[in-house]
Amino acid sequence: MPPNDDSTRTLVPQSPAHAKKLRGRFNFPPDVTKKYLETMYRKTLMYKDEREKRQQKLEEELEKSTLAEKDKSQFRKALLQHETNLLRGKRSKVTMDNFIVISGLGCGAYGQVYLVQHKSNKKHFAMKAIKKDNVINEKELQRIRIERDIMIAAEDCQPWIVKMECCFQDSKNLFFIMEYMVGGDLLNLLIKEGVFKEETAIFYIAELVNAVEWIHSCGFVHRDIKPDNVLIDGRGHIKVADFGLASSYKYLGNDDSPQGRNFNAQNQGKKSYHRYHSVVGTPNYIAPEVLQAQEISRACDIWSIGVILYEMVYGKPPFYSKNVEEVPANIRNWRQTLEFPPKKASDQCKELIQKLICDKEYRLTIPEIKEHGLFKKIDFDTIRELEAPIKPTFDTEGDTRNFDAQAIQEVSNFDFSSENKSEYITRKYMNFTYVSNRGHFS
Repeated sequence: MPPNDDSTRTLVPQSPAHAKKLRGRFNFPPDVTKKYLETMYRKTLMYKDEREKRQQKLEEELEKSTLAEKDKSQFRKALLQHETNLLRGKRSKVTMDNFIVISGLGCGAYGQVYLVQHKSNKKHFAMKAIKKDNVINEKELQRIRIERDIMIAAEDCQPWIVKMECCFQDSKNLFFIMEYMVGGDLLNLLIKEGVFKEETAIFYIAELVNAVEWIHSCGFVHRDIKPDNVLIDGRGHIKVADFGLASSYKYLGNDDSPQGRNFNAQNQGKKSYHRYHSVVGTPNYIAPEVLQAQEISRACDIWSIGVILYEMVYGKPPFYSKNVEEVPANIRNWRQTLEFPPKKASDQCKELIQKLICDKEYRLTIPEIKEHGLFKKIDFDTIRELEAPIKPTFDTEGDTRNFDAQAIQEVSNFDFSSENKSEYITRKYMNFTYVSNRGHFS
């Protein structure tokens, strides 16, 4: 029987002979077993490093403080208890039995999204459920793994991507448990507000630029940047979600981990990255080169930022048509169809839009966008510390009022029956399970 990737402790080889026994027991080829064990050890080493950093940070803070030794000991005991809870959470087996499904939220690229509550700690999460039967080919499986990898890579190191809390599976489904964004999404906010004040649009676009910059820095192109995929937290700040259509720039010679896909500023612009030729994205926000199945680069996400900025200040996307079939033609012929209504957007804002919605060779890069005059009052490094221009209204952490009611109703019932609880894991879904180090499930 293939391994249960929740039971990693039973799979640690104690010797070369034990490793060979494991390989024979699960009937996996050596390269698959090697990758599985390397990934498992990498997670263990990452946790060890993170634990040591937390210990060091606490000792540095205690050294600066004037607390009595007795009080310092209490802080050390509290940290020790925290680490114990984290380990307990990592060892805990997470299944659907741990959650109550409260409501639908919407549909993602490869699954349906629900609001769930953990039965023990009462915390709310967003859960994406994907039917294994719908994962038809290797390409679709790779996209699901890329989505998983991006959100895991986000972990605690940055604030711009919706964080993954855990992944698990049963015999029929794959599950992503993610942080719940009680503020809803940018699309619903645009519907409520109609048109943003220019200062409000600048704020949200600046945060979106930060998010896209982080995605690109990890070697990914989102390919589906749109208001539906820009979620809002309880303070009114944004995070990007739904990486079901993302693709990676896998640098030649690097490994396939999120760290291996990382590339730095000196590598940006080199031609040694793979390009992707496929038509994906949402009609109103899709770049013309994507529609024409040309080389897809990071520039397609820049186009989408420009379309969203236009929608914020003018009230609708620039290539919108009541007849959805006309939208692709409007985008292909953007030179003739891109018009600016006589409204109050500043010349500077209009100029930026024109430098984002243009031929891909001439679109601004992320650093150039940040240097544009429209953002002269914006500090991109500290923007998340500011008060957001629009703060969402909600009563509880599980409030759904900021999500589209119609989208909630369109989410179909999902088969969460106990008949699915068998965790027979084929090679196809090997090493899918993950639990974060944040200790939410201890």
